[in-house]
Amino acid sequence: MEKLSSSVPTEQEILPDQPAMNPPPGVESNLTNPKNFNYGGLTLTSICLTIATMFVLARLYVKAFLIKRMRIEDCNVAFRGHILEYLADLSNLDLIIAGYGIFVGIAYCIYRLINNVGFRIHQWDFRKSNLSEHQFIMHICVNLYSAHLLVTKTAILQEWIHIFVPDGHRSPFYWACQGLTWINIFFYGVAIVVTNLKCIPMKRIWDKSFPGECNLDEGVLEIGSASLNLALDVFILVLPQPIIWRLHMPKIKRMGVSVIFTIGILAIGASCTRVIRTLQYHSGDTTWVSSDLVISSLVEMTCSFLVFCVPVIPRLWNGSCAQDVTTLRTWYNRSTFWAHPRQKLPQPPIGRALRRFRGYWETNRGFSFSRDAKPQESTSQEWSLEQIQGIMCTREIISTVEDASSFTAADRRSGTYPWSDPV
Repeated sequence: MEKLSSSVPTEQEILPDQPAMNPPPGVESNLTNPKNFNYGGLTLTSICLTIATMFVLARLYVKAFLIKRMRIEDCNVAFRGHILEYLADLSNLDLIIAGYGIFVGIAYCIYRLINNVGFRIHQWDFRKSNLSEHQFIMHICVNLYSAHLLVTKTAILQEWIHIFVPDGHRSPFYWACQGLTWINIFFYGVAIVVTNLKCIPMKRIWDKSFPGECNLDEGVLEIGSASLNLALDVFILVLPQPIIWRLHMPKIKRMGVSVIFTIGILAIGASCTRVIRTLQYHSGDTTWVSSDLVISSLVEMTCSFLVFCVPVIPRLWNGSCAQDVTTLRTWYNRSTFWAHPRQKLPQPPIGRALRRFRGYWETNRGFSFSRDAKPQESTSQEWSLEQIQGIMCTREIISTVEDASSFTAADRRSGTYPWSDPV
């Protein structure tokens, strides 16, 4: 969408009642009642806004009332000093609400565009007096779009980490998600800065009659933005699939979970449309092509909400069930023995034989627990497990008591006891 505000007439004097572009041979300009797609634009925008609102509200409802875990982190996290820890603890809820607010802002811009200048109008049917308003709205959309991708893709990638990575574990999947997160933040942060500094003064970005200069060739940024966005969508779609298919669960359930996490195919389709329209933007009919870019971008943003919200939506149909899509994290823990958190375990009593094996501790009494075990109720008071998080592996121990007072001296000399195997 970075192209939306760049291709405008270069004349210093704009004639307000003239077409913004010469029509093709054999075509006459229609400045009075040009053919437009206003009703279609209103309908598509309203549908996308409704879908996004429904799914965001559904996720908030599930998290607040069914799961009752919003994961809003402690405010002191910003002072921990480690930027990766801060990013990991950043509330995905805050990010997605910010993304939804940006989405509403873009929807408003489209409504304003339709009301003030028209939607999907050929540039030769466009008055030069309306071109500045059109380019200003497109410039706002470009900034909002980049900001939306920055926050929503970050939220999605951090959500993948929360679901598929055990606490404290630094797997290749974890680092892949973190790397993509930082690439996303860096690129779209730079894109926002460059978009607003491409012309000096800034007003010349949308009003070419204003004195100033624009020295930046936006071609590389525009194609690079569309291509990187498509690549990120593909990675977000593909990353969870190997883990899902290694889960210890019935195949039909794995297929269902895989389908839930392939909603991103819709976003990939919208991203492909955006790439194609970006390449076609050089045709010169910018007001027509920019409308298609806006709609494809709006559909892509709607799909990003689906990718983030759909995994928890099944709880709406099974709110009383203890299992949830978030238990994928537990299934993943059962599928691997990679959990090696950095927290210190409470130590068992001194003198007890203790053996550690790949994240588990085993005593000479025949039971073990994981370093990632969640707090569980126990009748044993030998030591507290309140600080342990993860999966608890237990063994049932049955003990019996025999009265040895009836043993004879001959029994003791021969080594015969009631619990001994018969000879």
